[in-house]
Amino acid sequence: MIRIVHKTVPAVLLVCLIFATGPNATASSTFPPRSNDGGGVRVVVTPRPHAANAETWDFDVALDTHTKPLTDDLAAATSLVDDQGRATPAKSWNGDPPGGHHRKGVLQFSAPAHNPATFEVLVKGVGGVDVRIFRWDLKSHN
Repeated sequence: MIRIVHKTVPAVLLVCLIFATGPNATASSTFPPRSNDGGGVRVVVTPRPHAANAETWDFDVALDTHTKPLTDDLAAATSLVDDQGRATPAKSWNGDPPGGHHRKGVLQFSAPAHNPATFEVLVKGVGGVDVRIFRWDLKSHN
């Protein structure tokens, strides 16, 4: 039993650490961001840590440009592809609305049916680029 009497913030952090490193966490709780520059738009995608039995996989996404407004529907423009080529469309975008030159938020996908060795996030059409591919290898994080 862990007892913290007067410090509530460290207790909250400790609970988060226990859940992030518990038996249901992925082998690596941190995946590096991947970025792509094209069409005058920089897109950065970073997977968030998730439990092995998670129902969803979430990704932090940031878009930056100085040439055109960012008006794309990011949920409609993205998919998660597993190592067997199965594509899953994004469930939702929780972030900045269309417009402006800087957007950030979280894309959420249904978790793959199996634990893939690799996975990709495909972003189509943003900045006039046909397809941007962001790839990670789960096995290298074990």
